[in-house]
Amino acid sequence: AGNMDLTPINLCSDGKAQAKYTVAPGVMDANDVVRYILYDGQSNDPRNGVIVNFNDNGGFVFDGTKMTLGKTYYIAVFVGNVDPKNGNVNFTDRCLDNTPGVPVTWFKYPESKITGLNELSCKVPSIVLDGSTSVSGSGDALRYTWTPGADQTSNKTVTAPGTYTLNVVDPRANCANTS
Repeated sequence: AGNMDLTPINLCSDGKAQAKYTVAPGVMDANDVVRYILYDGQSNDPRNGVIVNFNDNGGFVFDGTKMTLGKTYYIAVFVGNVDPKNGNVNFTDRCLDNTPGVPVTWFKYPESKITGLNELSCKVPSIVLDGSTSVSGSGDALRYTWTPGADQTSNKTVTAPGTYTLNVVDPRANCANTS
């Protein structure tokens, strides 16, 4: 069917997956079409997957009515005759060809949370802001950055009044959130 980049695609919930495909010479005949199919199933068995969506450009976004965040789906390319009923490829085409599926997963944005005392005084000259209750969208360990400053730990000791913010990044898809 051609060459498909099978590098896994990890995205934030509002990201767009873009499949990278190059058709091989001699694969298509005059009445063939190329269809990108987003499906639920196995990478190496796209013909038996459950179709979530299909198009002719390889770009897909998360659809919360049909999909689940954190679940891996696949995009495969099919080359064959068009099915006049739905515009997809005709799966009974005797010359139908396809690539394996590239894994694509959309993740929830992480939740940035700060807990702990929030007021300095003469009796409380130092407080610890705690960001460890922040929640990752993928389950991976978060990266933390506090401002002002550039502390990269889940906790920040504060001795001066001011406004402090915590930015958390889920490294799997680089989704970020700030509190």
